[in-house]
Amino acid sequence: MIRPKAFYFFYYAAYAALLPFLVVYFERLGFSGQQIGILGAIIPLMVMLAAPFWANLVDSSQSPKNILISLMILGIISGFSLSFSHSFWSMLALMAVFAFVISPVMPLGDNVILRLLGEAKKNYGRLRVWGAIGWGISAPIVGFITERLELHWAFYCFALFMFLCLLSVAQLPMPSGKPSATRSFSGFMTPPWMIFLLAMFMAGACLALCGNFIYLYLTELKAKPSIIGLALSFATLSELPITFFGKQLLERFTTKTLILSALSFLALRLVLYSLVAEPVLILFIQLLHGLCFSMIWIAGVNFADEFSPEGKTATAQSLFSAVILGLGSTVGSLAGGYFYDLLGPRQTFLGAGLVALVAVLLVFSLGSSLNSRQSVPAPS
Repeated sequence: MIRPKAFYFFYYAAYAALLPFLVVYFERLGFSGQQIGILGAIIPLMVMLAAPFWANLVDSSQSPKNILISLMILGIISGFSLSFSHSFWSMLALMAVFAFVISPVMPLGDNVILRLLGEAKKNYGRLRVWGAIGWGISAPIVGFITERLELHWAFYCFALFMFLCLLSVAQLPMPSGKPSATRSFSGFMTPPWMIFLLAMFMAGACLALCGNFIYLYLTELKAKPSIIGLALSFATLSELPITFFGKQLLERFTTKTLILSALSFLALRLVLYSLVAEPVLILFIQLLHGLCFSMIWIAGVNFADEFSPEGKTATAQSLFSAVILGLGSTVGSLAGGYFYDLLGPRQTFLGAGLVALVAVLLVFSLGSSLNSRQSVPAPS
């Protein structure tokens, strides 16, 4: 299983090499805060739109791996092309193309690897953990390189890591599976899926608030730069044990239990943010990130695989990704910014904690069908 590990490691290493430095690059080009905000919203928006589109195409294709490889090649070209753009409108167009081809890569890669795992799908977490390792290693290394050379090296590192990711995918055997005869989404209009997607939307919005505004809150609390950097490190490190022991979690608990637990920890995390005003204490709250994001990701990937209609596994994974990272993240960022300015950080975090609690109650009261291990049948 070296190649799937390499896929996750180099994919997240590529993302960590580019995304944290794009805002700095936009700022150096002289873009306004509003323009930077628009460019930053492109990726979650395209996750919402592009991932299900490409996944539906993959599910009806005889060669899903070839489509994935093609998207990665286009992602390398379009991502590196960003370094040649100097105007807002050309950058907007390139960002849209880049996000459209790169956003489906992870859910489609998840789908290919889950199909290769076969009966050993619960080992997914031990492969996925290499993504967190890749992110944790890449970000500081690329930061060191760009600080001593120039910012364009972020684009060079992205292209290199994504090319190595491409090589790992090219060496994967073709997964078995029957293409879907339909491109309809009607097979997902079932109570388990509607409950699941609504809960994932609420979770995505709350996670976006955590990721986007806790660092701003730390700045307002006059935290030292080292504390702000450690806040990201603590959150990343907390993912490792949860992801690594994903198999044991899936064997011991139902998908519904894991989703309820993750949403409960997410609510607790947000409420604690609203209560704490000491930057150092926030570092310890960041350790809940793994129990929130990693647990919900493992459970969500497992749910999408188990409950997908026949021949629609790629679409199922992409719907999950589109809702939590696309729609949820977009709404959470926009609404979070509005309420952060209107009410302040503490009330905003508390309100988001209540939203997470509503998601807990929704899954608990309506989600008895989430315990089912039966796949959703394909529409006739």
